[in-house]
Amino acid sequence: MPIGRDEVLSAIRESQFLEDVSGLRDDVKLTEQGIDSLGMFNVLLVLSERFGVLIPDQDAERLNTINQIAEYFNQRLPK
Repeated sequence: MPIGRDEVLSAIRESQFLEDVSGLRDDVKLTEQGIDSLGMFNVLLVLSERFGVLIPDQDAERLNTINQIAEYFNQRLPK
């Protein structure tokens, strides 16, 4: 099952750093849209636990947008 925008938005909601995620843009850094670095860590943690994908620190640093996060997970999920 590919990971898309809805799964990333669900993780953002679950991390409780933004109440309304409907206005988030897919190609803009989430830190520019109101999610701080701790929030980003929590979003990636939620997705990592949900899909069983470990994210090395050096990879986490370059996952900044909804599109980047979805693409990263899709490349690492079992086929």
